Amino acid sequence: MTDNLDPTPPHCTFHPSVETRLTCSECETPICPKCAIPYEVGQKCKRCVGKTQSHLLQVSVKDIVLAAGLAAFLGWAYGTATMLFPMPFLFLKVLIAYWLGHLSGQLIQRSIRHKMGTPLFVSTLLGGMMGLLTSPFGMVVISALSALIFAPEFFFSLASIALLLQGVLFLFALSRPFYYRA
Repeated sequence: MTDNLDPTPPHCTFHPSVETRLTCSECETPICPKCAIPYEVGQKCKRCVGKTQSHLLQVSVKDIVLAAGLAAFLGWAYGTATMLFPMPFLFLKVLIAYWLGHLSGQLIQRSIRHKMGTPLFVSTLLGGMMGLLTSPFGMVVISALSALIFAPEFFFSLASIALLLQGVLFLFALSRPFYYRA
């Protein structure tokens, strides 16, 4: 019985001057102890570790549609409540807009199992925008924006700036939990 072991060990893929018998557990390329990265099962090379993606970033179409739908509903609900219950203080309006946007974003994130990433960020931003624009709040914002375009001298009132700021802060806080930059 003879061993089929090669008398000369292979060389590391990343360090050609180093002989090694270690291999990556995924792609089976030879790697030296300097290149070996401990992983859940065995050791991997730099390329294979870089290919893996967190389960939090693996998003299905169902997650995207659910996030957009919830964002649209919550945006519409926020816009409707803003017009039904006006508040006298600008600072309070802005603070509540950000707080409610943050809570809405957390609610959406919990409903899609804490997933995140660019597709969810964009879908919640667009869904929230559509919800806001279809609410009574959106009608006021659209009229304020048309005043900016067609009659700028009437736009620069504190009320119209506060409305736009409220909407932007709500959308920012709503979509912020889904932003992920690798």
